[in-house]
Amino acid sequence: MAPNQELLLLMSAVVPEFLKLATTFTDNSAAAIAARRPLEKEAFYTKLHVEFKSLDETLSSWDRNLDIPEPVERTLNRALDVLESRFVKPLGEQHQLRPGLIRTKHGKLRNLQRQVQAARAEGADLKVEELQEMIHLAHRRKDDRTHMVNRLTKCNQELAGLAAKAAARQPKQTFRAKPARDAAQTVSSNLPTSQIRDSATLLYNIVTQNWKCTGHNPHTATKLRLATHRGSSSDARFEMAFCCASDTATKWQESEILLVPRKKRKAAGVTSKQVKTKGVTFSLPQKELSRAQIIKAEDRWRVEGICELVDSISARPSYRLKLLVEEDNLWRLSPISAIENIQTKQPVSLGEFLNLDSRSFDRAKKRDKFILQVILANGLLHFYKGPWLLKDWNKTHICFYQAKSQDLPDLTRPYLSTQCKPLEQGSEEEDVSFRIHPYPGILALGILLLEIELGRPIEDQRPSDSPNNAEGFNVDADRTVAMEMLEECKNDSSIDFINAVDACLDDKTFIDEFGRNASFDDPAFRQQIFEFIVKPLEDALEKVFGISVEKLDALPPTVLHQNIPKPQKRQVLSHSAQISHQADDASMMQKPDTRSLVAAETSGKLGFQVCLYDDSEGKGTVSDQMSIRADKWFIDLQDRVHPLIQRARNSNHSAVCKVFPRPGRVRIAILDTGIELPGEGSWAYEDRIREQKSWVADDDCDTFLQRGDRDLDGHGTHGAALLLQVAPEADIFVARIFKDRKESRGSIMAEVIHNRIANAIKHAVKEWEVDVISMSFGFDQSVAIIDEAIRFADDKKVIMLAAASNQGGNSNIAWPARLPQVICIYATDSLGNRCDFTPTESPRSDNFAVLGQAVKSCWPPHLGEGEEVRKSGTSTATPIAAGIAAIVLDYVKLALPKLEPEFVNREAGMLSKLRSSAGMSTVFRQMAKRKRGGYDYIVPWDFLDKRKYKETTVCDIILADLKDI
Repeated sequence: MAPNQELLLLMSAVVPEFLKLATTFTDNSAAAIAARRPLEKEAFYTKLHVEFKSLDETLSSWDRNLDIPEPVERTLNRALDVLESRFVKPLGEQHQLRPGLIRTKHGKLRNLQRQVQAARAEGADLKVEELQEMIHLAHRRKDDRTHMVNRLTKCNQELAGLAAKAAARQPKQTFRAKPARDAAQTVSSNLPTSQIRDSATLLYNIVTQNWKCTGHNPHTATKLRLATHRGSSSDARFEMAFCCASDTATKWQESEILLVPRKKRKAAGVTSKQVKTKGVTFSLPQKELSRAQIIKAEDRWRVEGICELVDSISARPSYRLKLLVEEDNLWRLSPISAIENIQTKQPVSLGEFLNLDSRSFDRAKKRDKFILQVILANGLLHFYKGPWLLKDWNKTHICFYQAKSQDLPDLTRPYLSTQCKPLEQGSEEEDVSFRIHPYPGILALGILLLEIELGRPIEDQRPSDSPNNAEGFNVDADRTVAMEMLEECKNDSSIDFINAVDACLDDKTFIDEFGRNASFDDPAFRQQIFEFIVKPLEDALEKVFGISVEKLDALPPTVLHQNIPKPQKRQVLSHSAQISHQADDASMMQKPDTRSLVAAETSGKLGFQVCLYDDSEGKGTVSDQMSIRADKWFIDLQDRVHPLIQRARNSNHSAVCKVFPRPGRVRIAILDTGIELPGEGSWAYEDRIREQKSWVADDDCDTFLQRGDRDLDGHGTHGAALLLQVAPEADIFVARIFKDRKESRGSIMAEVIHNRIANAIKHAVKEWEVDVISMSFGFDQSVAIIDEAIRFADDKKVIMLAAASNQGGNSNIAWPARLPQVICIYATDSLGNRCDFTPTESPRSDNFAVLGQAVKSCWPPHLGEGEEVRKSGTSTATPIAAGIAAIVLDYVKLALPKLEPEFVNREAGMLSKLRSSAGMSTVFRQMAKRKRGGYDYIVPWDFLDKRKYKETTVCDIILADLKDI
């Protein structure tokens, strides 16, 4: 048996046991809740459950004849490694083997495999209690838990990719695995209450009865804000916009209406028989004292007519009208300040937004698109086949309010455009037997989700002979086109989104259990809609952005800006320009303080002193909020950028070779104090730390120090681990040029350190053939021997980045960061706000800034501060920026094979400029559209965003900028 097939058999045997264990932690038992409580609501067990279930489904139908390529085998091995690490270690096990002895690979997993086989031979299965004694799923550290989930996700993706390629040669099958509908799943699902649907019907009737327009035609146009309505209050609150029509203009009055549940009122449209169907319930919240019930009588006024009331209050701008419905009576409460100020805005429909020129919809945030999809799916549950949304719907019925000063509307606050007037009696709907899809509203939702995902209307993809291009419209005619759009999403969208949309488009999804005439008031029917469509979209939102559905309605209106000035381009000096170091330094520096000049003149050694720029000398307080936000920055990077480069490694395509002469992964060199990762980090990254070399020649140094895999300071380990984390597809080369920071501060060692740095740079270029060099150190003045090495590296097209310094406004930008051949990196917090220690920006160059505050990374265990610490400084920001540069190179490598060969041949020379500091600066400018506090704050996921640009479009943008340098 081939080794890789043996690995698959091992995985197939143990994954069901891990799935069984993960499932126990996702229910509502006391033990499961207690286990989840310490994990800060990160949904760790839910994510594990999803990954194990997906792996189990893939492996259960695996074709044993499939060849497994080496990269997939490596991923499979790593997934098994992380499962192996979750077995409980018996006391003293870490001391049982002497150095040099080798453990059996995946020995604990193989032992579990034997136990499973033995139990099944006796007609039994391993019990959960037995598994819990052997396996602890949760790591102590959140990063380790994230790492575990990421490894399983990657294994899932690559195995599913192989299976998909094999399936492409077979008759096409649906790629959705319908979730099982059993009692356990029903209990664990967070079902939305049916009270909202009932209250919405009551609200419609109350508003309709209270228009009472006199003297002019009734203006009953109304916009109802769509929301998830997942609050815990027994009150139901709706936000609306009433029309204020006049002869000259139409305005909208921002309003909200609070409904108090009727006492002992049965839920409208729900019979006792329906409630008991399949044992599924959409329960009303427990009774509590509502906020409306404590409003004093003197603080409410009876509404005599909505029309007159809206006309009166519309003359008072920036007001939000507040109404109360209690026991079928409509009351007015004291108004409050407007939240959205829709009186000053105009509604724009989703259809209009999708049809705008210049790819406007592509510029919307991916997060906002996810939120919009979740809200629309919940809107189907709450309002479809009710008076607010009685018939079919599409993008023309969804609108947003947009100010003239904004170029994008707020997608997180959609409104449903409708007419609030008495319903026509006796209207008949089309006979369902003539429909292909029995539930056109569900099909229409699937089309809406696809249009949002792809950023274009379905009309763009309809064939010319589509019957929907004529005056009539039938949503069934768009179903085939929607399936083609779904196929387009398969490789780039989340599996949860794919499953949800596929459930919408599949006409058989609900027929088997409910037939073709199910009522949307039937709790069991809505239960299935929730499980198949709504819940997967909510899961996708939480997995990608960490946002739970309960928080969506409370999100404040988004403030959007336009006309952000493009950062000034850096002036790049010609390599052949004969400019003295003194003139070069003066041109790139701000005017120094006079006392600094005096000090420099009196101390000839000042210009040769080197600093490692982090916070070790003055450790400031790191708040929990700072830490959480810094961690969120890395989560955004991992979720939104890393998936884009997973296929870029080891590309030998001819187009890639024309721009990147050396094959293989991107290579980064870090010049620092060495590296010494803690145990788990060491094995996790062992295949990516390609080479280590020390230039520290000291008689006291042992073999470890000379080889470079020891760090007596921690500065280098922290930075190197950040490179490994930020650039997941890059190889890392470690150059140890400092013994510790005390050595770097001494003036006696200045010349020795200068030679080490220069030799390390040349070695990284000539021997390691690196693409990027990270330098988290700096001098007051230029050093000739290092300057020569930097110019040599620049001639060889190596991207160099250096720390700006940590002296705030008390000193100038350090050297070599102020050289034109080096990208200077400042530090910000995770929101892009400048750190107090980072120097003043330069008025005549780019001022690129990256996260550099409260950043957690690995630390040498022997230093006694734990395996991870948080650091701040431009030393921290520099390796993060270097990792982003590596991501850009990987992204372009992935895009090049998709370009026309003639184009690549013609532009290869120009594209190769990207492999230089000047070339990478052009990409950083594209990522730094948000200028904050004088800095060009780099946000990589805004530019490298598939919803915004395709890979080839990114190449076009980069090429246009490269032609300007």
